[in-house]
Amino acid sequence: MMAMQQGENPRRLRARLEKSGMIENLTAQIRERKAIEFVLSKAKFNEIPSEADRKGDVEAVDFAICGSGEPKEEASAETDETPEDE
Repeated sequence: MMAMQQGENPRRLRARLEKSGMIENLTAQIRERKAIEFVLSKAKFNEIPSEADRKGDVEAVDFAICGSGEPKEEASAETDETPEDE
């Protein structure tokens, strides 16, 4: 399938992957995907509403989770100022 997507001969693609050492990565990815698909096919899921969904008390926050919430231009302008200790 990869060869068809890339418009390449399957033997040539395999040789290139083996030469670059990527064939092992591809094999591991395929195994991992198949294992996950198998587990998910056997799993049973129960949908349970979360506490927030049941109570209806979800609200937004007015502050940034990451960083200071200030634009980078303002933050860098503050650090460029020289101290007034002179």
